[in-house]
Amino acid sequence: MRKEVNSVTIIGGGPAGLKTAIELLKRNFKGSITIFEEDKEIGKPTHCAGLVSLDCINMLDQNIPRTLIVNRIKGAKIFFPNNRELIVSKNRYIAAVIDRENLDKYLAEQAMLRGANLVKGIKVCDLDIVRHKLLLSNKETHSFNTLVIASGVKERLTKKLGLRELKGKLPALQWDMVGVKDLDPKIVEIYLGSRFSEGLFAWIIPLDEGKARVGVATLKDPLSRLTYMVTRHPLLSQRSSHAKRIKTYGGAVITLEAKRKIVKDNVSLIGDIAGQTKPTTGGGLYYLSLAASYLADAISKNCLGFYEKMWKKAMEKELKIQLALRLFLNNLNDNALISLYKILKDTDFERIASVKGDMDFQSNIIGKLMLSGLGKVLLNPQLLFPLVSALAGAIF
Repeated sequence: MRKEVNSVTIIGGGPAGLKTAIELLKRNFKGSITIFEEDKEIGKPTHCAGLVSLDCINMLDQNIPRTLIVNRIKGAKIFFPNNRELIVSKNRYIAAVIDRENLDKYLAEQAMLRGANLVKGIKVCDLDIVRHKLLLSNKETHSFNTLVIASGVKERLTKKLGLRELKGKLPALQWDMVGVKDLDPKIVEIYLGSRFSEGLFAWIIPLDEGKARVGVATLKDPLSRLTYMVTRHPLLSQRSSHAKRIKTYGGAVITLEAKRKIVKDNVSLIGDIAGQTKPTTGGGLYYLSLAASYLADAISKNCLGFYEKMWKKAMEKELKIQLALRLFLNNLNDNALISLYKILKDTDFERIASVKGDMDFQSNIIGKLMLSGLGKVLLNPQLLFPLVSALAGAIF
């Protein structure tokens, strides 16, 4: 394929790549934009749980069809290993479950309507950064001026650039189920503890009356942990004893990145591959939307360094604070989690988080909660040493 002057090539037809193309075209970018998506159909296979803040939906596209919203959410219940719960909720909707497959299709349609060239079913097999060439699965080559890698969690091409592996990549598995009992259709359920996950948590996301997305992200054995949750957990198994599994999703989340290099020469990274996810939850749609705006500005200015500079200025502190919390939680065994539950319950966590909490920018509430419960944490060796280790890991 011929290289055009002022061309941008994007590897990945998911939200990160598509949003970057849309933002460039909004800025009246005059060059060509080519997006390579290795799968033959946009939006498949689906990997994401689909839970996002309402702010995130507006960041993605203020005109997103309401038909893409599966359910609206007001809050969450967080369950600890002693089966006790903390409830964080508001008297208004703060989040939504979106149809990720059709969201991707919508973004692809918007990118193409604005002038992007979307090539489906073609995989980028190799990268020559010196000659500015890509080797494609159809044996052709494609030349580029500026390359954007938006490959999700797939690292084959970033390894070619000499970049280190992503930290905190956790396999995830989830089932859509019907016939789940005792669901609050407006409340997400989060489950902490070693029986559910090593490195994150398990979840139940309500989709409709009696219908839920039940999943887990964990360093080891996601299938056995999800099976335990649904069939053998003393409480949850009763709620799903007659439920039917109707769909299975697999994937991975990134939870331990706060210092990722996202620009090298004329190549930039965006989305999961750039570590632009929340260490606390693994979610990344809001952050990739923000990053796409910075990246489009940088490409328009012909200065990719501006992208990395703006991203760090806006998000480095936020990500490091979230990373500290993630490392802290990862260091806690079940008994320590129960101790943490008691401290949070005694220090008015539920009220503070309900009033001040923000799904996308969590550093402020993390700071407030640390201050309110710090004295008790310092007096508890089960929590103190993991806290010190987490802070060191996040800073250094």
